Amino acid sequence: MVKVKFFLLLSPNPILSQSKDNSMNNIKNIILDLGGVLINLDYHKTNDKLGKLGVPNGFTKAKQITIFDDLEEGKISDISFYEAINKLAGSNHSPQLIIDAWNAILLDFPKKRLDLVQQLNERYRVFLFSNTNAIHFREVHKNLQEVHGIPNLEAHFEKVYLSHELGIRKPKLEGFQHILDMHQLNPTETLFVDDSPQHIQGALKVGIKAEWLNLEKEDIHGLLNRLKLI
Repeated sequence: MVKVKFFLLLSPNPILSQSKDNSMNNIKNIILDLGGVLINLDYHKTNDKLGKLGVPNGFTKAKQITIFDDLEEGKISDISFYEAINKLAGSNHSPQLIIDAWNAILLDFPKKRLDLVQQLNERYRVFLFSNTNAIHFREVHKNLQEVHGIPNLEAHFEKVYLSHELGIRKPKLEGFQHILDMHQLNPTETLFVDDSPQHIQGALKVGIKAEWLNLEKEDIHGLLNRLKLI
């Protein structure tokens, strides 16, 4: 995060905001990220717990170690992930111990954000595109059911795209292009919102309007209000 702040101070770069067309008047489609944008996260909690298991610090918003990428692109199974974690740790931890440490990143899913998605559905076609994995997503659904009485996120979006099912993580261009093609979306009428600057770059490169959600300054409500989309 320090590097991002430094970069912005030196050079206000449109790569972290929207495309050359600053108007949001023609937006018909909105693609939302999940973690950070809708669900609150704490990267330190997972790093701390994995560290206590003997795993080196390898998980940040900007970058993560290869096995985490592989899990998020569905290249390895849950069991292979547990084995890889134990290999890194030089130990033989139980799957549940690893799951608990891995899921520590996930905090609450505020109801006002679920309500916001429902509100957006009244005016736009709304999609979810998340870099996630089956372990985390099961925990998300568990939280939704226990706290909000909602079995899953599918009813809140026209389509939910998860990297481990799609086999593509943001910011790879193929993921954004797949969504555009599958739903015949005009990229100039489509807005993507993410709290990771590098993901914004991928969306911009396929012509999608994109906004970086700087969580140190505002939340998703504030950003959409500022853009006059709600």
